[in-house]
Order: sequence, then C-alpha cells, then structure tokens
Amino acid sequence: MVTYHLMAFSIPQGVLKQINKLMRTFIWMKQERPGQAPSSLSLVNWSTVCRPRSLGGLGLPDLAKFGRALRLRWPWFSWADPDRPWIGLSSPCTSTDMDLFRASTRIQLGNGAKTLFWHDPWLPDGGITCARWPRLYAIATRKQRTVQKELQGNNWIRSLQHIATPQELSDFVDLWGLIVGVSLTDATDTISWRWSSSGSYSATSAYKVQFVGSFPPFATAKIWKAHAEPKVRFFAWTVLHGKILTADNLAIRGWPHSPFCSLCQTHLETIAHLCHECSFTAEEWDLIKLWDNDDSPAPTSTVSIDAYWDSLIRGKPPLGGAR
Repeated sequence: MVTYHLMAFSIPQGVLKQINKLMRTFIWMKQERPGQAPSSLSLVNWSTVCRPRSLGGLGLPDLAKFGRALRLRWPWFSWADPDRPWIGLSSPCTSTDMDLFRASTRIQLGNGAKTLFWHDPWLPDGGITCARWPRLYAIATRKQRTVQKELQGNNWIRSLQHIATPQELSDFVDLWGLIVGVSLTDATDTISWRWSSSGSYSATSAYKVQFVGSFPPFATAKIWKAHAEPKVRFFAWTVLHGKILTADNLAIRGWPHSPFCSLCQTHLETIAHLCHECSFTAEEWDLIKLWDNDDSPAPTSTVSIDAYWDSLIRGKPPLGGAR
C-alpha cells in the first residue's frame, strides 16, 4: 500500500518518519527505559541502513528516494505516452523531483512544441538553460514558453531585455552561441532516459541513480556472498561498521559497563580486541584455519577488522562461488 501512495502523492515528512520508525523497530531490538516508552536500539545510522548492500547498507528502501523514483513516472509518461487518461491532471512531483527528472533525461528536438526553453535538457550538449545560466534565468520575463515559441523570430531575446551587467551580457553571448546552430523540424520532440540501455524510464534506475557519488566503507561482497546464516552476516555487517556494543561503544553511549574483555579479563574490550586480538579469539581462528587446512601465518600487527578479514581470505578460492 505504501508503494501506491508514494507513486501518487508526495508523502509528508512526518508520515515518512513514522513509517521509518516502524521499520527501525523491526530491525533493531527494543530497549526498556524507566519512565519512558520502549524505543528501538539503533546501532547503525538509518541513512546507512537504507543504502544498497553494495554501498554498505542493508538494502532497505529509503522511502524519500523511493517515492521520488516512483513519482518520476508522471513526467515520463506525460512525454512518452501523452494519451493516458490522467495526462493533464496535477502532478505530485516536487521541484526536487523535476530536477532529478531533467538531469536523468535527454531531449531530441523536433518541432520544439513540447520542450520548455528554460527548464528542459534540449541544448546540443544536453544542458539545461536555467541551470547553465542562472543569471539570465533570474531576469527572464517568460519562463514557461516552449522552444518552438522562443526560437521563432528569436523571441527568447525579448525576455532578456533587462540585461544590466557585463556578466549577464557574457552569459547572453554564450547562450546565443549554442542556440544559433539549432534548427527545428516537423517531427515531434522525443525523450530518452540516461540510466538505462533501452533509453526508457524505470523506477529501479531512478532509485539507484540517487546514490551516485556514494562509496562503500568496506568490500561488501565478503559479507553478502558468504555461506552463512543471515543473522551471522547481519552481525558481521554490524562489526564492519564498528557498531557492536563492546565496552568502548558502551562508554560512548554513556551506558554502565565493565571496561575489560569478558573473555580474557585482562585487556580493554574493543571491537578489534574482541574479534582478533583476544587470546580466546585467536584460538578460535586457529581452529578455523586448521579446519580449512590453512597454514598461512596470521597478521601480527594491529589492523582493522576489515583489513584482518581481507588478509584471511586473500588468495583463497571461493567455495561454491562464495567464501
């Protein structure tokens, strides 16, 4: 039901917050605090949880991004299938939605009758006029006219009569240089989607492109392709994010704790100590290596859990496609 609502409406932030709260409660355990309502104990930031698995998240949907990806079908089908019965109704897309849509599409000019001069990506290099020359857009008097109407008799110049600075004049010359070679035909304007090989919109590609520029904090394949129970992989994911409740993390949260490792009782408990520095843990790793017929020496220097894990599996063939 949420999917259908996200497709048709821009859901208020308060509603999204409540839905996310229910999802967090499902993922994380509840904590009882005296005099307070039970609340979920979130170990990892929710925005990280909602990243794709390949970027270090759990792959849960980011509802704001997911809704935006779904709503882009409105402007897409307004272009690609204008005979749909709802065409002409008020669109639920926000200005941010439309910015993403225009950055994700290319327009092949025909007669210019459907393409907006200032807002659509119709320039020969794929640029958007208002984004390229914001100073000109600010003084333009007609911002919603089509390319066809503006290029006819160079009408676009009339809306820029208030040029008053050398910077605005320089922008005008740059815009003129791009437009002077544009010619219209009798064909209809067409649109294509940048993020798919077919050139057609898909909600999946519209969702994924919103994570462009993000990088994973560690190599994620070693978790999700491992032959292990889901709860074990979830724990490993939490470990690699440095968020399991060892003594050092309990201290950061201000919770009562013993600072020493509960296994060896001699060293301060940290994630690095618990997972590979503790004498009890080292013994377990030795047993695993014996079971795996691995006689390579374990790293002796203090390294991160991520680097230690990589050193253990480096150069080993996958077991049935994963390790």
